[in-house]
Amino acid sequence: MRAGHYQAENLPRTTGSVKWNLNAVFGREVCGNPGQTGALIYGPYDWYDTGSYNVSYYLHVVAPSGTVVGRVEVSDAKTGAILASKDIVSDYTLKDNAVYQLAFSIKQSTMLEFRVWYYGIERLCIDQVIIQATAGK
Repeated sequence: MRAGHYQAENLPRTTGSVKWNLNAVFGREVCGNPGQTGALIYGPYDWYDTGSYNVSYYLHVVAPSGTVVGRVEVSDAKTGAILASKDIVSDYTLKDNAVYQLAFSIKQSTMLEFRVWYYGIERLCIDQVIIQATAGK
């Protein structure tokens, strides 16, 4: 089992750009540009051992309450199977690098991908992704 820590600005993306934010861990985050849709982050295609995990996405959302601005996902990078996902819905708790969490389990060593999809509306930024093991083999 292993843990993972990925800074958004170091992961690949299909949309968005790196912006300065003094509240971000290393002062930078990846933010979507309204009108442009795609993956704010994807990858890193690292192997994780059998077990249960929690993944925390550190997000910054500025949108009217109740607005669905994107989606977070964990997937098997080889098969494309979605292991966990959740819509990102704006509310007061997501304003300043709030933690958005998913739990998932894998039954064998698996290459994983962590994604944040941006729907091109309002403002969505990602600072970092942290993966923690919760249970072993």
